[in-house]
Amino acid sequence: MTYIGTSKISVIIPTYNEAGNLPILVRKIFQQSIINLSLVIIDDSSPDGTTKIIKKLSEEFPGKIELIQRKKKLGLGSAYKLGYRKAIESG
Repeated sequence: MTYIGTSKISVIIPTYNEAGNLPILVRKIFQQSIINLSLVIIDDSSPDGTTKIIKKLSEEFPGKIELIQRKKKLGLGSAYKLGYRKAIESG
């Protein structure tokens, strides 16, 4: 999902066990010629190391990725709600 504000575009990505897919997705997103693009990634305590991958990607794209870690799997809908809220607050 994408929230388009007046000054920033935030792509909201809920994750659970996406360690293999996430690097590909994130790099493809940042290959686009979009100014003021950032990612809000909400991870529900993935056991496959997704959070570790997100932290490495944050180093590769400094200031462009915000990670929200949740302590357990809480579902897709609540992840999107949280991501939208965060994008609007930082917008």
